[in-house]
Amino acid sequence: GQFVTIRLQLRVERGALTVPSGAVVRGPDGPYVFVIGADRVVRKQAVKLGVATAVTSIIADGLAEGDEVVTDGQYRIQAGSVVEILDKPTAANGASP
Repeated sequence: GQFVTIRLQLRVERGALTVPSGAVVRGPDGPYVFVIGADRVVRKQAVKLGVATAVTSIIADGLAEGDEVVTDGQYRIQAGSVVEILDKPTAANGASP
C-alpha cells in the first residue's frame, strides 16, 4: 500500500541546447517559445523537445545556440510584442557558464 517516486538517470546528453522549462509554452500546435530579436521584438518559434524536467528542457530542434527566449510572462505577450530584458543571467547570480 505504499508508493515510491524514483528518478533514474539513464544517460547524460553533453552539449545539449537547453532552456528553462518555464520558457516552453504548450499550445494546440505543439510546444513553442518566444524568441527575442535584436530589436527586442518577440517571435513565436515552434520547437521540438527532448527530455524535459521541472527545471530544464532540452531543445532537439527549433532554436540555435545564443537565441534569447522569454522566460516569464509568456501569457501576456504575443508575436510582435516588444519586451524589456530585465536581467540577463550570469554566473554571479546562479546561472551556469
